[in-house]
Amino acid sequence: MNNWLLKISSILNFNHHYNHRYILNNIEKIKSRIMSTNRYDHTTTTTINKNLNNHNNNNKIANAIVVCGPSGSGKTTLLNMLFEHFKNELKFSISHTTRKSRPNEINGKSYYFVDRSTFEQMITNKEFVEYSQFSGNYYGTSIQELIANEKSGLLSVLDVDIRGVINLQKNNILKAKYIFIKTPTLQFLESNLRKRGTETDDSISVRLKHAAEDLKQAETLHFDLIIENIVLNDSFEKLRQFVQSELTRFKESQKTKL
Repeated sequence: MNNWLLKISSILNFNHHYNHRYILNNIEKIKSRIMSTNRYDHTTTTTINKNLNNHNNNNKIANAIVVCGPSGSGKTTLLNMLFEHFKNELKFSISHTTRKSRPNEINGKSYYFVDRSTFEQMITNKEFVEYSQFSGNYYGTSIQELIANEKSGLLSVLDVDIRGVINLQKNNILKAKYIFIKTPTLQFLESNLRKRGTETDDSISVRLKHAAEDLKQAETLHFDLIIENIVLNDSFEKLRQFVQSELTRFKESQKTKL
């Protein structure tokens, strides 16, 4: 037990007295989190913006819809349909990354591509609502991006992985609704990945392993809507109705600010 306490303490970087009490009360959940997220670089997965924790709804920096789901779940297809349906009402939140751009990617549209020193300075300046490091590259959602969308009267949509959801819910500075998109089985997910024709057997195995970890982790988190994506049009209708309701609420809240 003591080894776990020391390990978890160093990872979460909590106050000495507080973390032991917290960990003892939540030891199994925390152990599960650490065990199931071993593909992430723990030293840089964050407890960001501690001064912004515990905001009530009146103090949230922005409204947002946060969408999460494993690769092959149909998440990207559903998001594309969503943006096509709600033109000029939703705004995709563009992440910052230190990853090198790919040939078909455009800076400021696909990502904001920055060097490592710039990203780390933004971390120091507490400019991210969430960030993590994956495969040696930083990815993060800037606070300014969300505020700019809000001022433009657009509801932000974030596409994040399970670690992003954990960080966002931990930081608790967004007035957000969380959506998880999944397939009924991992076999269904594997079939979707193979239909792409772009994945090797090894990459599919890795993605399925990560998906299994994410599905287990998702059970410990709060989601306002869970979509089991079997029939695409049915799934989109559930998503559309949910987002329409959130857009109505968002527009009403914008009126009260005028």
